[in-house]
Amino acid sequence: MLAVGWLADAHTFDRGDVPAHVVERLIDLAFEMPHLMRGCHYCPFCDEESPIRIDVRRHPTPLYLGMSEIHVRSVSGVVYSAPSLVLHYIERHRYRPPEEFVRAVEERDGHERRGADVRSVE
Repeated sequence: MLAVGWLADAHTFDRGDVPAHVVERLIDLAFEMPHLMRGCHYCPFCDEESPIRIDVRRHPTPLYLGMSEIHVRSVSGVVYSAPSLVLHYIERHRYRPPEEFVRAVEERDGHERRGADVRSVE
């Protein structure tokens, strides 16, 4: 498992555009919330209170960020783990995740069962 998007204000990060379809897929994955954490992770770059709430027109309920992880398995078998706040970082702070992560999100076929992305790593 490789960590992506666990940002800190003491470190620089790549900035740039992320394709809209990748952001939409990350929103869908964040709504699944199969990998919940205890407590909330706060954004180190702004004063927005966590959990950060975003309203998504195509969903009947708001999405809360900062208390779950998004796991994405690439076709090569690498599993990426990102905080749900990755969406906030992309939208508000122009974070550009590594190309391998973006490609893994794009490669997902959308037919995988919830939680099927992650297997035990030994």
